[in-house]
Amino acid sequence: MSGRLKLERRKTPAGQDTLLVNGKFFHSRYDPVKEARRQAEKVGEEDIVFVLSPGLGYLADVIGPERVRLVERHPEIAALRDDLDFLVAPSFEKVYEEALDFIDTGKKRLVLLEGVVLEEDRGYYSRVRSAIEAALEKAVEQRLTIEAFGELWERNIRANAESFPRARWISELVGAFRGYAAVLFAAGPGLERQIEDWRGLVGTKRLPKTVLVSVDSAFPFLRTAALPVDYCFTTDPQPVKAEYLSALGETPLVASVLSPPEIVGRATRLFFYGQNHPLEDSLGVPRTARVADPGGSVSTTAAGILLGWGVSEIVLVGQDLAFAEGVTHSRETQAPLRYRFFSREDRAFRIRRTRNLRPVRSVSGKTVWTTPALDSYRRFFSRLARANPEVRFIQTAPFGAEIEGVPSMALSDWLEKRRKNVEK
Repeated sequence: MSGRLKLERRKTPAGQDTLLVNGKFFHSRYDPVKEARRQAEKVGEEDIVFVLSPGLGYLADVIGPERVRLVERHPEIAALRDDLDFLVAPSFEKVYEEALDFIDTGKKRLVLLEGVVLEEDRGYYSRVRSAIEAALEKAVEQRLTIEAFGELWERNIRANAESFPRARWISELVGAFRGYAAVLFAAGPGLERQIEDWRGLVGTKRLPKTVLVSVDSAFPFLRTAALPVDYCFTTDPQPVKAEYLSALGETPLVASVLSPPEIVGRATRLFFYGQNHPLEDSLGVPRTARVADPGGSVSTTAAGILLGWGVSEIVLVGQDLAFAEGVTHSRETQAPLRYRFFSREDRAFRIRRTRNLRPVRSVSGKTVWTTPALDSYRRFFSRLARANPEVRFIQTAPFGAEIEGVPSMALSDWLEKRRKNVEK
């Protein structure tokens, strides 16, 4: 790709440098600074700006390098301006992460500017644009969540403070499952079929050195199947999932300090974790029991906590992260009239987000459709896997979305392999 580039810098009549790439001008051949100023007129003082294929970076000079992120596919072009910071040939996950860190939803808007693009680079920059837009959707969702749940979070944590004395903290289990495999059950569309596979191969007995973990919405399915769940996780601040935990019994509940007391009160064995709410210091939530980045869902939260507990393997079951045969995750199907946000504007945003489907690659190599929210969870699992190479993540959903950096394996194959390893 880059080896085919022929770069040439020329002086314009105005005495400025312009750039030719494979004989194609990337800036005005007369006055590239004036051209950049004209492009920058559409940018407000508080706007967030990404420039794709920025060439010699004149837009950064005009707008201000501290306000701009430059994405350049070709290292030799970026090397022409070593005084500017470029994202050079970044992966789409890297673009997403950088954009999420850079985006401030308090700003007026996101502006995407694109320079001249070679024909062979159009597909790459199109995917870069999609990654930035996905990060914007995630940032907006996070802001809406804070705005919608602020009062509810405060009510919940104050009510839950009464349960702190009888509870334990997740930090008490740090390293307790070193060398264990954690099987994390989520309520994706393939869950029931995978439970049948599990029962057919294992029955209801426990596997040695294996901890079974369920999210709240998957728990009723596992309880009905009589699978021995070791821990149930919950994070939603609304009480709508309390009905899923009516048969919790002696199963330990791992709950956020922001979880509703209606759910917390169902647990006889309780572990809390913090989420860095402003009241946590004054209410005595240990800093060692706080989850810095829960990832947006109960499954992503559970995975992060399991890493702290020392597991060597995290097996994702029912984690389709996409639509399958017209069905999506339980949160979208079991309670279609219950919204996570209360205001009319927030409900409208949620409906738009759910309808704004996007194609992703499935574990079988085909295309499946997912929502921006589910796609953000998929990306989060990918980041967790990259950040923790010593822990093996496995995606077992047979029709689920592919998670970059996470191998796919049929649950039956994993169970057989696990059985053989245990017998050695």
